[in-house]
Amino acid sequence: MHRFHRPGRRHIRRMGPTAYAILLLVLAAGPAGAQDAATRFRVRFPASAVDQPITGRIYVMISRTDEREPRLQVGRTGVPFFGHDVEGLAPGTWGTIDGSELGFPLEAMTDLPAGDAALRFRGFSRVVIHPQRKQPEHFVYAEVAPASMWNPTRGLYTRYGDVRPLLAAVDDRFVIMGSGDELRLTFDAAALPEPPAGWRRDFLLFVDGWAKDGDANTAYSQTVEPLPYHGMPQYPYEAPYEYPADGAHNLYREHYNTRPALRLIRPLTEGTSP
Repeated sequence: MHRFHRPGRRHIRRMGPTAYAILLLVLAAGPAGAQDAATRFRVRFPASAVDQPITGRIYVMISRTDEREPRLQVGRTGVPFFGHDVEGLAPGTWGTIDGSELGFPLEAMTDLPAGDAALRFRGFSRVVIHPQRKQPEHFVYAEVAPASMWNPTRGLYTRYGDVRPLLAAVDDRFVIMGSGDELRLTFDAAALPEPPAGWRRDFLLFVDGWAKDGDANTAYSQTVEPLPYHGMPQYPYEAPYEYPADGAHNLYREHYNTRPALRLIRPLTEGTSP
């Protein structure tokens, strides 16, 4: 039996040791080893606005659009903002907000939210298997087939299209992906500082989620439901435990999880006479 565990939680049954049929994901990304202190903003105000020194807090909101005033774009899944306490900041004097400041919903300026996140059907990359099976199998992304040897698990998946709001936080509102699906992420690195000469920037992708396959030893291996959640004591869970049913999670299921499983392969008996 395959098992995994989360720090500080009980061991629970693993939902997927090999070829995954379902992925439920929340992702975030950031450059490894970036110099936070190299990213900074300077803020000042004219005497025409305030004619005396101020003590309080200055803020920077970072947005990719000017459709709305940046302060109105702040929220749990909104634009990131950072603040810095100032004391006796005189008119015309610069106040600095740099990479050492904590922010929300991102903690650091160099944490990059997904610029665009689109879920789509792509197909299946060609698998390369070591002839003596001494190396893990790997996939050739450029060589793709439209079908596989199995159908996705029955149930409702996240609809294709923009899924960026589902990737902003670990809140049990995740992207449900089926066999052959691809989650395409793009990141806007324009605001990041240039790496030092001779350096190369790497990116780390943080994934929080679960996977389920069709193995006979996997709990509920033939259906998407029941959905996992972070507060479950184990999987499968039993009453009184249940996936969150508050307004936000119900709206998530109604709005995003509306796509029935694809039917890639027809049964051998379909269309034949008895």
